[in-house]
This record gives sequence, structure tokens and C-alpha cells, in this order.
Amino acid sequence: MDRPRFVPISTYRLQVHGGFPLTAARDIVPYLKRLGIGAVYTSPYFAAEPGSTHGYDVTNHNELNPEVGGAEAHTAFTDAVREAGMQHVVDFVPNHMGISAVTNPWWRDVLANGPDAPSAHFFDIDWDPAKAELRRKLLLPILGDQYGQVLERGELQLEFRDEQLTLVYFDHRLPLSTRHVPDLHSLPDMAALDREAALRRYNGVPGEPRSFDALHELLEEQAYRLAYWRTASHEINYRRFFDVNTLAGLRVEDPDVFTSIHQLLGRLVREGRVTGVRIDHPDGLFDPARYFEMLQDLAAESWGLPRGAGPALRSWLPPPRDRSRPLSEASRGVESRVRRRSCSSAVRWAVGHRQTHGRDGRRSGCNAPRCGS
Repeated sequence: MDRPRFVPISTYRLQVHGGFPLTAARDIVPYLKRLGIGAVYTSPYFAAEPGSTHGYDVTNHNELNPEVGGAEAHTAFTDAVREAGMQHVVDFVPNHMGISAVTNPWWRDVLANGPDAPSAHFFDIDWDPAKAELRRKLLLPILGDQYGQVLERGELQLEFRDEQLTLVYFDHRLPLSTRHVPDLHSLPDMAALDREAALRRYNGVPGEPRSFDALHELLEEQAYRLAYWRTASHEINYRRFFDVNTLAGLRVEDPDVFTSIHQLLGRLVREGRVTGVRIDHPDGLFDPARYFEMLQDLAAESWGLPRGAGPALRSWLPPPRDRSRPLSEASRGVESRVRRRSCSSAVRWAVGHRQTHGRDGRRSGCNAPRCGS
């Protein structure tokens, strides 16, 4: 079967967010049916940064965003779409994730444990860059000034809350490893006054530079290196979405990563609640063509259709030309002619902007340390 199982004759896009949740989307389904729409196409509704109005800063691909109504609202919306005889296409973002340490547990794990973190291989990070002080460290360009200035102004503070020691910098809350700092190990067992005294020894006093030495030494032991945001353009060692420091690239070509971020999508496809996907910026992926074939494998497996082994077994094999493509896929991004040719066998339709390579020959959205061909 070379034709997708569901092919929409027309689509109507809905931007879902806290101000227009899935309940509101459900309410206009009868109107869309009267218009003769074939498929309701929504922006991403997976868990994203709090207050996101677009959903492309996903923090958990396997959780429905509570701000748009969560699982209950999604079920009601997709039930209404099916009862109206329409299909549902959802926007999906495999290329990157929002990386707030508060909302993204995988990124928090990387900050806490560096290259030894179980989730370290999820992200496109160069742990052995040319700059020696960044070896086995992640550059975090989040500071509003030079590190020394920020430190001595007392803007970096230790905080103990919910039985955890955290580094606080304005809205940022970063995990801290204390494996080499014995006097901080006993914080949970200390009396409140003793704990406050211990934290004061690290938090220092503005105007007394030497009072921040202990905090500086603690930060030197971390798996991340804090830096002025302007250093990102020439020192950053993780792949971003374009030059957006808060969106980190995923290694979705890795079968483990692919499987991990597609669990919920696979279930929604299997249940018939999603019948097509629009892929956001496949031009940033290491191997776009392989990704689309893996996605077709997922759909075939979900629907019990013969297409070959699942993605974990077939990800390193070239796609046979005669393999079926049951899932209707759309792509959007800044694409080169080469990438359009490489993906055309698996992609059914494309939306959005296209352009050839820029004058300098670089691809937008595919930054250092590593890009696909």
C-alpha cells in the first residue's frame, strides 16, 4: 500500500493554547463540518513551557498539555471530530525541546549528571569541544552579564526547598551536585537555623568578593558552566533550534530517543484519534528521510499493517522502495532542494516556507556541534 490510510481533502488549522483550549476547538467542530473541512489540523498540544501560546517549546512529548485541557478535553475533542466524519492532523515537534530545568526532567538530569546522565544521549551535545574548560560540561548562556560580575552581585543564590538544594538565578532554578562538598550533604538533617547559616556561607555578601569563593568552587564542580548570554554564538556546545538558546536539539535518529518521544503519539494513532501528522522543521534533523520512514513504521505497527520491523530494528537500514506508507505526513521548514528530494518518498504534502541554501552555504536550524548531510 503506497497510499496513506487517511488522506484529507482539506484542512482547517486551529491554534490551541490556554486562551483557546481543546474544549473551544471541540465547540467549533460542527461549524467546520458545515464548511466541508476534511481534517481538523491543530498546533502542538503536548506539554510545553508554562504560558506557551504556540506549543513548539515541548517539554514532554508524552503528556497532553494541561493548559489546553489535558486528556479529558482531548478525548472529547477527538470524539467530536470522529463523529463529524472528519480526520485529525496534529503538529509534532521531533527536532527540539524546551529546556527549562523546572519543566523538562530530561534536561534537568543532564544538568545534574552531565554526560553520565541517562538522558544525555537524548540531546545533541558536544561533550568534548575545542575549549578545554568545557570538556564534559554543558555551556549555559543564561547570564545577563559576565559571570564574575553576576556572582559578586549576589545574583546566584543557593536555596533549599522541598528537600532539594537548588541554584537560583532570577527565573532559573538549576540542580546542584554536592558529591564533592561534604558539608552540604547533611542539609536535609540540619535544624532550620543551622541550614540557613550553611547557605549564608555560600551565598556571600555583595561588595565582599572573597565571600563568594565557596560558591564559585561549588559551581566549578557542576556539569554545566554558566556564561554570559552573548557567548552563545561562538561557544555553545549543544545544538539549538536556529539561535534560540531555550530550545535544544534532539537526537531523534537514535531509536531509543525516537521511541521515547513517540509513545503518546503512537497511542493516539493506534486509537484513531490522530490520522495524520505535520512535522515541524524536519530540516533540522540529522536524517530527515530516515525519520519519516521510522514514523511510517510506527503508524504501520500501530494499525497492524505489514510494513517491516519497527523503528528500533529498522533505523539503520536503507528504506526499501516498495514499503507501504500508511500515515499521511506533512512537513514544514526551511528546506534545501537536497532535503526535499531525500524526504519526498515518505512525505505526502508540505506546508510553509521553503528556500535554498543561503549565500554562505549554511542551513538554518541546524547548528553546531553536529548536523546531518
